[in-house]
Amino acid sequence: MSIAKVAVLSLMLGSPPVSMSAAAQCDITSLPCWDGGKCNIKFKNHTGEGTGHSTDELSQTSSAMNIQIRAIDSAGNKVGNSFKISAGASKTMNLDKKYNKGFNAIQLIPVANSVPDRATMSCSAVKNVLLGNGNCNVYFGYRKGEAGSSLGYSCDNGNVEGPGLNF
Repeated sequence: MSIAKVAVLSLMLGSPPVSMSAAAQCDITSLPCWDGGKCNIKFKNHTGEGTGHSTDELSQTSSAMNIQIRAIDSAGNKVGNSFKISAGASKTMNLDKKYNKGFNAIQLIPVANSVPDRATMSCSAVKNVLLGNGNCNVYFGYRKGEAGSSLGYSCDNGNVEGPGLNF
């Protein structure tokens, strides 16, 4: 085999993994918070609060629970450290550190593994939150038109909300 064919073959074999990993990562480097600031999202656990918050997908009800917040890659695997938030408390996630580990989304998980379902914030939702005020409220609710309950989120005064995709 000629050197040219080997070079082309090695480039072809080397290209897909680079492209796939770049597409799988949530790129926050173009956001204003990246340049000299910090890309942080503050999560507040409102699961124990009364009813009233409603989105297109969930109606809130009260069920105080501890939740876990973690960044995940495109396969749903945890990247970096995760943290737990008790009902009524809040904690901040620094996404600068998660970016270097290849995060693709943020997952909100009930610590007790029974109910409700977990919620996942997509990369586009994460970017919108970072472009806004960086605050997200997490609540418990029942899915409209379906049986079952889920964690939900509402960020930036309702501009980003939902249960998102489940992994």
